[in-house]
Parts: sequence; C-alpha cells; structure tokens
Amino acid sequence: MSQEPTEPYVGASTFADLLTSPTRVKILDVLLRKHYTELTVKELTEFIEADRVEICAHLEILVANGLVVESENTTDPTSHEDFTDFTYKINKNDITVKTMRKLQTLLLGSTGTDTDDNSIESINVKDTFEEENDN
Repeated sequence: MSQEPTEPYVGASTFADLLTSPTRVKILDVLLRKHYTELTVKELTEFIEADRVEICAHLEILVANGLVVESENTTDPTSHEDFTDFTYKINKNDITVKTMRKLQTLLLGSTGTDTDDNSIESINVKDTFEEENDN
C-alpha cells in the first residue's frame, strides 16, 4: 500500500529536476555524443533547434550541477557578436556523467564493456570515455 507524498516530488530530487526538461536532456545527449569537443551556444541551438535564451538557461543549471564545464571561447575573436563567448563540454570526470554515458551507450545497443550481458546490472561504471578511446 502506497502513501500519498506529503510534498510535491518536483524539487525533492536534484536528479529528477535535471531530467524534467526535454531540452536539457537533449543538451546532455548532444554533449555526451560530442564529448571530444567543446560546443558554443550557437552550435547547440543548431543541433537542438531551440532558442539561445532557453539553451543558456539550461546550460546554467547543468554547469551549476557539475555535469557541464564552461570555458571562455578564445578561438573566435568575433565570439561576442554571435553569443559564443563561452564553450561547453561534458564533465568527463563527474560520476553522474560517466553513469549517463554508460546508460546512453546501453540504450544505443552496446554496453561498451567486455561482457555480452546487456543488463543494467552488468554495467561497470569505469571511465567510459577512456574505454571508447581505447577501441
């Protein structure tokens, strides 16, 4: 028998809050897939087809939670003109990011581990980015 929650679930879990927005999940997906490079807000808006203000708001949350790393864009001298003052990349050292990468790899059909067992229990959360580069 389940009890009714005494407070709304939204806001009760940082993990759930991070995944409540489809746009935020898309940002994470793009950054996980393109883990080898830094992307600007302009590039993210093109990949995700969302507006710059929305992308920036979600990036702020992802950076604050340590899932994404923000760097100053020093390669493009005109970056201030097209809102690319900063670049963003996935934080490969974050355990949550490593786990999300494993899950993403599993959902795409390959665990990236030495086992043939594709069950969630078989996932060994090592540095999946290094595993990928070793292949």
